[in-house]
Amino acid sequence: MRGNTNPRKRPFLTAAAAILITVLVLSGCASLNPFKPSALTLTKDALTNIGKIKSGKADYIIDSDFSLGSKGLDISLDMQLNVDGYSEFTKDPDRTKTGAVIKVNVLGQEQTVNTEGYSDKLEDGTQIAYSRVEGGKWKKMTKAPGEKEDSDSGIDPMMLGGGLLKMAVENPLDASLEEELSSVNGKEAYKINCKIPGSFLKEILDNLDNENAEKFAEITKDMDWDSVLIPAEFYIYKENKLPARIYLDCRTIGAQFIEVLLEQMGEDLPVDDLSIEANTLTVDITLDDYDEIAPIEIPQEALDAEEVSTEEGLSGLPDLF
Repeated sequence: MRGNTNPRKRPFLTAAAAILITVLVLSGCASLNPFKPSALTLTKDALTNIGKIKSGKADYIIDSDFSLGSKGLDISLDMQLNVDGYSEFTKDPDRTKTGAVIKVNVLGQEQTVNTEGYSDKLEDGTQIAYSRVEGGKWKKMTKAPGEKEDSDSGIDPMMLGGGLLKMAVENPLDASLEEELSSVNGKEAYKINCKIPGSFLKEILDNLDNENAEKFAEITKDMDWDSVLIPAEFYIYKENKLPARIYLDCRTIGAQFIEVLLEQMGEDLPVDDLSIEANTLTVDITLDDYDEIAPIEIPQEALDAEEVSTEEGLSGLPDLF
């Protein structure tokens, strides 16, 4: 989703440390107790340790629940979207394996889609991505060395971390290290709380290179990103000082996104008369199994798949509505 010097080849892991470094570098979270780690020290250690690992896994859950109503009328529409997925990577060979279950529920009618994918970076820099929806055919897309990387599944976590690193130069972010240790995957972990400006997401979207991201960027071009602060929690394993978990509460952005989306759907829609509420919109990424992932083997049916162009992409998800 692993060359020794390219952090983009460790997307979830590098993103975790990058985000942590960002929110702490300028926040002054240093400890006066020389025997107690500071938030800044922890994130620096995590970033260093990530460069030493050869494989790992990230499990992620995206939960959302929206309510749309009409002002002055007692009617409402509820919609839920859940994505439960994972991403494994190995450095040698430089490969990833991904999978996700996507569930959409509108007015009590639920539809489910299962997806899976692989990526392989060859020694000459050529990148090959494979993807399919359950019940469908495999597709593959090849990119020559030097072509801009993208993620057909949405926002690349490495782009997320890179955007936050850039912001660290311009905007100090509030962060605090909790006194008590937390537990992640049954292991002790340090917990850091902070708030992230929503504006950095817009900048990242503008620099992504895939069809889904471009559509999202177009829909949200008039959104007031500057007014949003995203509560976030970051965890670092105590024992190995590696990223453990990232948790983001994106409800405010979710409500704005739905409002802008409705405005884009048609001039005659009475958006001003609608009440829009994001009851839930969270992103929860858990990282583990460092240096424990078996070599990733790409199935033969994927290797033999039909080649698609970079313009066509690999998304191919069926219409869920």
